[in-house]
Amino acid sequence: MRNFAFAQARGRIHYPELDSIRGLGFLVVFTYHASGLSELLKEGSLGLYVFKKSGPFAIETFFVLSSFLLTWLALNEEKRKGKFSIRNYFMRRILRIWPLYFLIMAIGFIAIPLLASHSGQTLTLPNKWYYLLFIANFYTLPHVYFLQFLWSISVEEQFYFIWGFSLKFLMKHIKWIAFVIMAISVGFTVHRISHQTPKYFHTLNYFFDFACGALAAYTLFIRNRIVRIFSNFNRFHTTLYYLALPILFVLFYFLEKNNPGIAGDFYSLLFRYLFIIYVALLIIEQLTNPSRTKVFGKNKFLILTGKISYGLYCFHGINITLAGLIVSRFFPDLPIIITYIGTFIFNYVLAWTIYTYYELPFLRLKEKWKGA
Repeated sequence: MRNFAFAQARGRIHYPELDSIRGLGFLVVFTYHASGLSELLKEGSLGLYVFKKSGPFAIETFFVLSSFLLTWLALNEEKRKGKFSIRNYFMRRILRIWPLYFLIMAIGFIAIPLLASHSGQTLTLPNKWYYLLFIANFYTLPHVYFLQFLWSISVEEQFYFIWGFSLKFLMKHIKWIAFVIMAISVGFTVHRISHQTPKYFHTLNYFFDFACGALAAYTLFIRNRIVRIFSNFNRFHTTLYYLALPILFVLFYFLEKNNPGIAGDFYSLLFRYLFIIYVALLIIEQLTNPSRTKVFGKNKFLILTGKISYGLYCFHGINITLAGLIVSRFFPDLPIIITYIGTFIFNYVLAWTIYTYYELPFLRLKEKWKGA
């Protein structure tokens, strides 16, 4: 039955395939931040190009996934209950994000500074209100490395706020709202690049990502032509689809390499947009294509990594920093690959422990505020 995967997706609100994509995204982010590969790969090589693109692309994958799930839940809630509860929406977001985030705030602004003062170390802490109010992506002054990663959470929280009210009051027009915020994002980013303005972390840069995730959810919900195309994929079509991404990497490697300056910046932007669209389509493909790869739906390691990815992401900056300090002081000759593996294992165990004994009780409370 060609529509079997889609029929399954319609009846579920949890998808191991999406957990796996999120888990793979974290593995890429961690490797990008902790492996030191950029120093080993040849300058100007395809390998270095792929590596430098991978980290930012992985974070943008998180944005697409988040927007997809929020919009998918809202559309199903509206269909099943006849209305969308903005109170339930915000309570679910608070229970998912705030407990762990504010634990990190306590560690970053209280515990680590105390430890640093006792050991004679100095820290450059940011203005705490930027982090406490989820606007850290607008704090551009240099500060401690392990907090800088949390800019993406601020971006997501800002989008959640805007999107919640859009879903509440403009649900019937949500497709067009997504296109509007996409157009705003494109206009802002093109203007930024044209004027060489360094606003990479600005929320408007990433409205395109969130819009694509929302449109993927809408597309899947109404089961339009795109869904029907994926539902009729065979192995040949599926193989072509999977080959498209590495082909894009090679194509834009040469385009950017041979077009330095602002022309290369615009090729880079075009590639970024194509990658985001590819991820949005990958979500639909994984939930509808009968010939899809089963690795995302069955790989237990990737699925678990996706489930605990929030903790993995929040703690990886602290753990990379601590590992660097310990290695430089006590094991200066330790190979970087050993440091990378050791840091990953410690970060994984810590995130799993925090998820099991700290996050899960809050996540179970979300059932009370479940709308779909």
